[in-house]
Amino acid sequence: SARDLEYDSLRIFTWSARRHRYETSWIEHGVQGAGPVILTLQGAAITGFRTYAIEKDGQVMRRDYTLQNYRARIAARVAEQPPATWFIAPRRANQPQPYAAPPEKLSLWQKTLRWFKRLRSGSSR
Repeated sequence: SARDLEYDSLRIFTWSARRHRYETSWIEHGVQGAGPVILTLQGAAITGFRTYAIEKDGQVMRRDYTLQNYRARIAARVAEQPPATWFIAPRRANQPQPYAAPPEKLSLWQKTLRWFKRLRSGSSR
């Protein structure tokens, strides 16, 4: 189910020295999976990463990515079982569900007022 997944896209940020901020250098949408995301190191340089994803046919695959000029390319797809802690264990029907209050629905105006109040309370005046 969707709650068992930790991500639905992958993104790589790189530091822009000119703009003094992080910017997206690569993104892959429509991929579903969960951690861990394991970095591949060669010396001190990160050369790629590995994660587990659910393919379109429903099979869980380990994906190995290589980094090339701030982009990621799939280097290998291997049918492999993820670590035991990969998915959240489903609840049994007879277990009581913990109560969680529904999140408060705020209008854009209410969110803006709340933001200004926080901004003012943190000021030195």
